[in-house]
Amino acid sequence: MKLTPREAWIVSRVLGGRPAVAPGSDTPLEESDRIYPLTANLSDLNPRLRPLFWKGFLAGRDDADDWLASLGEARPDLPPPPEEAPAPASASVSADLGDVRRMIAGIRWTWPQWLASGVLNTLASNPGEGKTILAMNLARVLWEGRPWPDGAENPYPAETRTLWIPADRHYPQLIDLADRYGLPDAAMRFNAPPGDPAGNHDLDDRECLDALKASIEETSPGLVIVDTVGMTTRRSLGRPEEAREYFAPLMDIAGKYSVPFLLITHLSKDSQALGRRIVGASRVVWKLTKPDPENQPDRRRLWVDKTYELVPKPLGMTIGANGCTFDNDPPSESREEPRSRKGNRLQEVKDWLADRLAAGPVPIADLSREAREAGFGLAYLYKAREMLGIEELGTKRSLAWTLSLDDAD
Repeated sequence: MKLTPREAWIVSRVLGGRPAVAPGSDTPLEESDRIYPLTANLSDLNPRLRPLFWKGFLAGRDDADDWLASLGEARPDLPPPPEEAPAPASASVSADLGDVRRMIAGIRWTWPQWLASGVLNTLASNPGEGKTILAMNLARVLWEGRPWPDGAENPYPAETRTLWIPADRHYPQLIDLADRYGLPDAAMRFNAPPGDPAGNHDLDDRECLDALKASIEETSPGLVIVDTVGMTTRRSLGRPEEAREYFAPLMDIAGKYSVPFLLITHLSKDSQALGRRIVGASRVVWKLTKPDPENQPDRRRLWVDKTYELVPKPLGMTIGANGCTFDNDPPSESREEPRSRKGNRLQEVKDWLADRLAAGPVPIADLSREAREAGFGLAYLYKAREMLGIEELGTKRSLAWTLSLDDAD
């Protein structure tokens, strides 16, 4: 929250080594409870040291930008601004639903019943079933100003960008899809500087989160995609406190800029979004599956599994060379008798591991942790490694697994 003009005037004076005294008076102005701890500490310091203390003070505040903006507007060489009139005695100290309506006024749904604005949304599916392909089709909708897959109106103008955090490092796939879909380079922006376009994936890092805010402010995207969640954090998202530390900043950013986030993740052994807490953090959860009851390998079923609104009808999605087509007749889930649990399980782990290593080497410690979160036993993990011919790289303290060149091809 920004300072009042009078508060900003006082802080600016003290920071510059001058007393917060009005012209013609010897009495310092009364300081509010909000600025007094800062001004009291500044006053005890040599004026040359006050800017250093000020920088440290700002580093610990989430509203640092507001304080800086307030001081930028202050005019310490002029008389102090008048005190603001106190709020009416009848003013409420608690917000009501009307205050919330005003706060979220504007677009509530980027895609009605599917993609909620200003909050976290999640897309979950098994490895290799088309999550990134679907996300690229959403980027095309925004850039070309098309209707959404179910025919709903797109509220954004053509050439609306998508901001992408491709933590899986699947850049060749993104380039290939963009070229095949006819999307120019400008259609997608990344949370990274031009000199290091593969950076800023670590959403545990405050500097990366600050860069994300700056990227949103610069590009005004219609959608922010995190692909995949597990590759942007070292935290265990199955633990409440660690999940809260990861998701809370993203919720705040989504709400501040009224932009929808689409968090992409895998499904667990129970066909739930990996990480468990991601469902609680997201207002809408999609699932994408490949039932294939009619021997159509390019067909998918897309539906909303969790929402705070009416549940829309599932969609069918057909993957094509130049983009996906959608319909209202999705494939039904297969009713074939499953193979033995052991056979299914090992294949599931193999698919997961191959997908996880597709973008490059991954530390064994990370793989072991993520496998446990996905419900995969370590015995299956090492058996899958043996069957895939995965190589081990690095030193004893930093061992990683990587697909061999033959497997990568």
